[in-house]
Amino acid sequence: MDIPPDVRSSGVLLLLYPKGDVLYTILMQRVEDGKTHSGQMSLPGGKTEPEDADIIDTALREAWEEVGVVRDEVTVLGKLSPLFIPVSNFMVNPVVAYSETIPVFRADAGEVAGILEVPIEELFRDSIKSNIQVRPSSSPNLTMDAPAYLVYGKVIWGATAMILSELEVIWNQIQ
Repeated sequence: MDIPPDVRSSGVLLLLYPKGDVLYTILMQRVEDGKTHSGQMSLPGGKTEPEDADIIDTALREAWEEVGVVRDEVTVLGKLSPLFIPVSNFMVNPVVAYSETIPVFRADAGEVAGILEVPIEELFRDSIKSNIQVRPSSSPNLTMDAPAYLVYGKVIWGATAMILSELEVIWNQIQ
């Protein structure tokens, strides 16, 4: 697939943190606003702004704005593979970070309909993985099959599912 020259850059934060002996991550449900990714489950993140020093800065800024992750309370571990999303013309750059403590999350009501905390191991169970029929909000006349995670009554698909899939591959290699 050719990446258009006017592709926009974005950063998302895949945050890992312990609750007892269990490692968790956070997902959020975007508000229903009629935009391209309206109502979808995602990682906190968004488009790069001119004041961002780099993609890590973008991911940390967006995580603060959307769900209250304090940048000084996390350690950036690295980045996953960039992912082009044709429907929104974004190159998404996943940043992985770790917090030694459970963050105090707060959802920005203008962007976030809900926050979902999920144990990492839960995301890697085969029983929650499926192929589903989706109708993207940006193309209501289009229906397509998509790999998805079905977690706690929520459907995680698209770029977020691809990012989680890459995390699982890496996780399995280090275990």
